[in-house]
Amino acid sequence: MVHVNGTGYKTVYKGTYQATDIKIDWLGGNIYWTESDSLSLKCVTLNGQYNKLVARTSHPPLFLLLDPPRSKIFWMECDGDVGTLYQSAMSGSNVTQILNTTQCPHSMDIARETSTIYWNIADKLFTYHYVLQQEVGESDLYFSTSTIVWVEETLFLLREEEDKREMFGINMPFETVIDVGNTSCFVAFSSHDTGYSECQINNGGCTHFCFKEESGVKCGCPAQHSLHDNNSTCTKLGEECEEESEFRCGSGSV
Repeated sequence: MVHVNGTGYKTVYKGTYQATDIKIDWLGGNIYWTESDSLSLKCVTLNGQYNKLVARTSHPPLFLLLDPPRSKIFWMECDGDVGTLYQSAMSGSNVTQILNTTQCPHSMDIARETSTIYWNIADKLFTYHYVLQQEVGESDLYFSTSTIVWVEETLFLLREEEDKREMFGINMPFETVIDVGNTSCFVAFSSHDTGYSECQINNGGCTHFCFKEESGVKCGCPAQHSLHDNNSTCTKLGEECEEESEFRCGSGSV
């Protein structure tokens, strides 16, 4: 982790597997990431103090999307050429399969202000409205792109040629907006990334993890801890260990 001015470099989490995607929940104060090797979705608090297994996946998860104001996590799992989109609450509860794609997408992004998920396969762009729970349709991109990024009500596409890499914005007119050189990874911040959560005040009364849910705040516990009957305090477990979770077995580190 590093400040936007490049100072204050800090290792937040040091784990066993390579992350395939990473996102920040700015309302709950947690960092989420997916791991294809361990077939899992995990999170750590922004200060790196606590880490947690959020969900297990059936197939390698490649893309991760968050909508903290609506308390939703989305991820795409790929089994060969077939992709499956799932959603859950911020705590990882209520996992639901949303849709299948005929091929695994090249990239995905989310437009929180319109509750829309975008993904591309070759030169086709697909859209899904997750509040209405329906596919909006597909459209031609005029060229095959490996990266799509949504920011400030505009969808940007990366076009790669032998000697040139450009970002295009899909707003009429369809025009080049920037030459990006050799850049291949993009993180976009939007003025729409606002909202309020009880987690922002005294961590929602939670001693460890605070998750914004549709019904209010839900507290969560890190490895080797369990939630007390008061639903806000985490107490440490004994020496017992669940073998399927490296966090509970203590092999994860911060």
